[in-house]
Amino acid sequence: MNLRVYTSYGFVCGSLLSFALGAALFGTTYLIPLFVQEVQGFTATWAGLVIMPAGLVMAAIFPLAGYLSDRAPAHQPIIAGLLFLALSCFLMARADVNAGFWLLAFWIVLSRLGLGLMMPPIGAGSLRTLPMPMLPQGSGAINFARQLGGAFGVNLMSVALARRTEFHTEALAQEVTAASRIGQDALTQLEAIYARTGVPETLQPAAALEFLGRMIHLQGYTRGFQDTFIILGFVFVLALLPAWLMGKAPRAPARG
Repeated sequence: MNLRVYTSYGFVCGSLLSFALGAALFGTTYLIPLFVQEVQGFTATWAGLVIMPAGLVMAAIFPLAGYLSDRAPAHQPIIAGLLFLALSCFLMARADVNAGFWLLAFWIVLSRLGLGLMMPPIGAGSLRTLPMPMLPQGSGAINFARQLGGAFGVNLMSVALARRTEFHTEALAQEVTAASRIGQDALTQLEAIYARTGVPETLQPAAALEFLGRMIHLQGYTRGFQDTFIILGFVFVLALLPAWLMGKAPRAPARG
């Protein structure tokens, strides 16, 4: 790779945006199906169906995004796409077990609308800042940045989800322990339910405690997802800066 492509700050901005694009595409593709299956209880089929409208919208927006990238400054549709992505993530941060199928589908559509608006302008806007001999190198570097962003996005989202889930689960367990009366009342009610369903008396306390622990973990898991979507949303807000700077970057001399 010819590192001289990075002497153009417009191309550097485009590479950062391509990195963010890869993190958005792969990170949300990892998080959303995991969320709807683990928290919402969707099957794999329904997890695919909730994403399907977003895929159709993304395919439909590509021609418009290509048209805009040819006729408008590249940073304008990119900024619009980043705002859609950030909005989608902040809305997904409100999702819990009670969120409906079509509400989730709409929030996911917003993210794919943003991705569709960003993809063509990032490539076109980045390469416009390079001289003709460096275009092949620039094209490869932009694609590499997107793939690298995807790898980092999935891994960092996995780590963030695990850490935030652990944090919230421990905090909730401490709350239940501190409010010992509430925790004891819940265990007593669970033992009564197990008694009515025929669970042997000797097994009722352990079964009730295990069930309460699973409920605390599920709530912590849900909050972990919410925090992870917030983190991703702020990443897209920060990406507005290189998008704005790309609009200020000088274009390469006209190519005869």
